[in-house]
Amino acid sequence: MRVAVIGSTGQLGQDLLRVFGDRATGFAHEDLDVTDPAGVASAVRSAQPDWVLNTAAFHRVDDCEEDPTSTFAVNATGALNVARAAAERWTNGCSSKLPLVGLLDKTSPKNPVIRDNGWFPP
Repeated sequence: MRVAVIGSTGQLGQDLLRVFGDRATGFAHEDLDVTDPAGVASAVRSAQPDWVLNTAAFHRVDDCEEDPTSTFAVNATGALNVARAAAERWTNGCSSKLPLVGLLDKTSPKNPVIRDNGWFPP
């Protein structure tokens, strides 16, 4: 099983890289701009993962309040770009954007849907 970890230099991303070891490919924000749909799709294709784990986030509260445009671009549009790339690749996906933890399954690869069902697959 291959795993792509997007946001790999954050606390959760680093933990996931340790857990998955050599089965994981990490993408830091320096490597991948989640707001660029073509770049995200290319990165996911190149990693050829079975799972895409998105931990990328614009999360410092003061910065989020000062720059809501960038916050939305990374946390919403970026998460959607990752979900679409995972669906295109026909992989499973998980996003850490709480309270909605997005899980994609292989039954609807062209129609990514974020399901509010916790950590359990649909």
